[in-house]
Amino acid sequence: MRDSGPGFNSETVGRALEPFFTKRNTGVGLGLTVARKIITDHGGHLEVRLRDAADSPDVLIHFPQDF
Repeated sequence: MRDSGPGFNSETVGRALEPFFTKRNTGVGLGLTVARKIITDHGGHLEVRLRDAADSPDVLIHFPQDF
């Protein structure tokens, strides 16, 4: 997934999947935590990463090939 925001920095990339962690003024910090739970319940994996380049993704979702 990619958006027009600044992406994750070295602190937030490590904490992004923690329940209730947010750097935003709105929200409660559960979106990525809930998404990860749903994805892992279906045999997948959610990966939060630093951007390698301006057009690289911040979040990768992997599902098994037989999904």
